[in-house]
Amino acid sequence: MFFLALWGKKKTERLAGFVADFCPVCRKIMPFAVKRIGAASHAYFVSVSDGEFVENTQECQSCRTSYSCSMNRFQQLAQTAGPSLESLAEATFPKIYETFAERLALEQRVEKIRMALSRKFGRSFCWNRSYWRSLILKDGK
Repeated sequence: MFFLALWGKKKTERLAGFVADFCPVCRKIMPFAVKRIGAASHAYFVSVSDGEFVENTQECQSCRTSYSCSMNRFQQLAQTAGPSLESLAEATFPKIYETFAERLALEQRVEKIRMALSRKFGRSFCWNRSYWRSLILKDGK
């Protein structure tokens, strides 16, 4: 007779709430979902509990990029992303626009430059991979 017992630890994720934060991929203030990550004991891959706390992560609701999350920055977690980004920011991170003022100003300048280049040289000039490859590699080789 053979008896197989499977037990160990597995990763668990639980939605903790929503916050507003700066997303470096989207380059603007965005809503984020905050998740609690734990390591739970399991028997036959059935979790017994939420597990031991490992970390909190936040996932941008636009680009779906996840980052480690420091909960000290936020005043509270919202239960939903809310009707508007401004209301979410006011509830979770009231000084977000002051905190990221320098970065947001930089992103606006970069956007203006990108738009000016796009108008001057055409969209294909800025985003055409083969053009940039031909500049980097002589004669496209």
